[in-house]
Amino acid sequence: MNQAINAYHRITVTPEFKEAERLREMARHNEAAALRNAKNEGKKEIINLLKSGKTLEEIIKEYEG
Repeated sequence: MNQAINAYHRITVTPEFKEAERLREMARHNEAAALRNAKNEGKKEIINLLKSGKTLEEIIKEYEG
């Protein structure tokens, strides 16, 4: 068991591992930002449709099919 723990510690301090972890974290951040932006754009689109005179029921029907 100690050998596995020691191997883990040796691997996690390497520059390659640190870079891979940094890239994974950046990808998670970018994905969250993209989802947040898509949600905001969807809200803006719905607001614009409501402002144009469409009812919420019409918007829902439009998006359902």
